Amino acid sequence: MTNIHNNTVLYVLSTPIGNLKDITLRAIEILKEAEVVFCEDTRKTAILLRHYDLGNKKLLVINKDSTNKDFAKAIKILEKQSAVIVSDSGTPNLSDPASPLIQLCYDNNIEVIPIPGASSVTAFIASFPFDGKFCFYGFVDKINSQIPEIINLGNFIKMPVIIFVSPSKTIKIFEYLNSLVPDCKIYLSKELTKLNEFKKIFKVSDWKDLLEIPGFLLDKGEYCLALEFPKIIYNEEEIIAFIKENDSFKTKDLAKLVSAKFDIESTTAYTMILEYKNGL
Repeated sequence: MTNIHNNTVLYVLSTPIGNLKDITLRAIEILKEAEVVFCEDTRKTAILLRHYDLGNKKLLVINKDSTNKDFAKAIKILEKQSAVIVSDSGTPNLSDPASPLIQLCYDNNIEVIPIPGASSVTAFIASFPFDGKFCFYGFVDKINSQIPEIINLGNFIKMPVIIFVSPSKTIKIFEYLNSLVPDCKIYLSKELTKLNEFKKIFKVSDWKDLLEIPGFLLDKGEYCLALEFPKIIYNEEEIIAFIKENDSFKTKDLAKLVSAKFDIESTTAYTMILEYKNGL
């Protein structure tokens, strides 16, 4: 595989998220030259390679079940020749198991080059009226621990939090969110770029209406959601309690935390902290 770099290269290559036409010319060129492709599932990657008549490749599995031995084998290959890593769909390293191999490349002076393209996150963002500010959280599978964490995160950063959810978890997440923050605004998509692409904006309290939509429930795949939480009005006692719990911080730093968490002016937060520390 030819390249203009002195060292071998790991190409982190984006593949289509549903529609096989969503691939770049550069990605096709890189795949055509590649002899070795690391992938999550050899069967899915083989479909893409056959579709574009990219020839026979040595397909090696790198996924969430890969062991240290698997990564060591991959590095040995990369020490001798350049290779490509792909996920089943979209961009590797976005909720996909590419990170350990990429880290090992840095540790072993192997260059990492992204080949950008399709991404479920950017496709999702392009589908809704966001203002460009969002937080990507990733997959949610531990509802009782992750959802409260996401709620706190969303309230703190004051922007939508994007998550991926499997079909088996979706209704449980709606029910759980509805019990905690029924006014939570949800942006939902499924099967983006496919024939049955679906998008909707709704309050979580209305989630049962989705069950009336034919074909809404998926047997496989995933839903992409953005959770936007309503502004919470706190009383002064809650703010003072937070200040008391965090009084080990410097006043200036604590004022920033209080301002961000409770959405009040930093000067107001600073004054409240001084009054608390002075016993007023």
